[in-house]
Parts: sequence; C-alpha cells; structure tokens
Amino acid sequence: MKGHGAKFGRKKEEGNCSASFAQEAWKRPARAVDLNPNTLLRWLQLPEFGKEYRKARREAVHQSVARMQQGYRCAAGTVVLNS
Repeated sequence: MKGHGAKFGRKKEEGNCSASFAQEAWKRPARAVDLNPNTLLRWLQLPEFGKEYRKARREAVHQSVARMQQGYRCAAGTVVLNS
C-alpha cells in the first residue's frame, strides 16, 4: 500500500515496538525478585518508591559506564593488534 496510509502503518508499528521495549524494562526487574510486574508498575507511581528506583537505576548505569571505561584500553589494544 502506498501513500499516507502506509506511512501511518509503519509509524504505528514502530510505536508498538518501542512500547514493548519499555514494558520489558520494568517487567524484568519485577520477575527477578518474584514480583508481579503490575505491582511494580503501581509502586513506581508512588513518589518515594519512584525516587529510590530511579536512584538505583542511575547508580547501575554509572557502574556500567565505569566498567566500560576501564575495559576500553584493553579492547582498543586488541583491535590494534588484530589489524
């Protein structure tokens, strides 16, 4: 199908894909601690819980970035040696 309808369909599909990735972002942690994902979603609406959740996520991201920074030299050396 050509024209406006095809573009809307593609955009709608991309939106649905993005939404499913966002859902997985909160379903995995809930399942990891044997919690119903809907319960976690409700808790995220509570200001104090949401604040602590975001704080924990930021810390996890900072730790991941630090590990990547530590390993980049080794990775770069491997790339240069194998060039």
